[in-house]
Amino acid sequence: MRNTTIIALIVLTGAVAGTVYLKNRPETGARTPLEASTAEPVTAPPEVSADDESFESSPFAEDDPQLGWAQPDDAGYDTPDSSPTPAPYDPRLAALEVTPDNGWINYVTGSDGKVTMEIDMDPASPGYKKPMRKYTYAGDRVTELIAYRYFHDHVQITTTTVSYNPDGSIAEYAESTSYDYGDEAGDGT
Repeated sequence: MRNTTIIALIVLTGAVAGTVYLKNRPETGARTPLEASTAEPVTAPPEVSADDESFESSPFAEDDPQLGWAQPDDAGYDTPDSSPTPAPYDPRLAALEVTPDNGWINYVTGSDGKVTMEIDMDPASPGYKKPMRKYTYAGDRVTELIAYRYFHDHVQITTTTVSYNPDGSIAEYAESTSYDYGDEAGDGT
């Protein structure tokens, strides 16, 4: 008898919860299956051929400025607008960005105003007053980053080199890690 009472309470709770849910759900504009089956049938759009005169005035014409399509370029390809498309952002480039200022970093800049080195100024850090990162540039882009991680008995040195395609995307990306256990470990030079 006790198991029957528990099962009945679970079923009753589910029924009440379902009723409350159905009464309080927001209107989404979606039709119920019954409404969908009694709706008007969907018809396909009329077929349009390339020789049809209405084709050029079609909203799908390739030279429609609203769609952003231009006439074929010199190579014969349709291109969106005439502006060059920038290369998509590559998440590997995030590692090459200058570290945000947190008050514990001294930035050394070159004559062009770009950061060439970051020096650790945290007195509690094993790399205090030593280089954290060194940057090498080609134009406006970082082509090499050397990052130093200091430990009590060694330094981890990670070198990242990048070459770029003309559109700004990455052509080659290489990363290597080495360790310096010498007496002058932590020198950073």
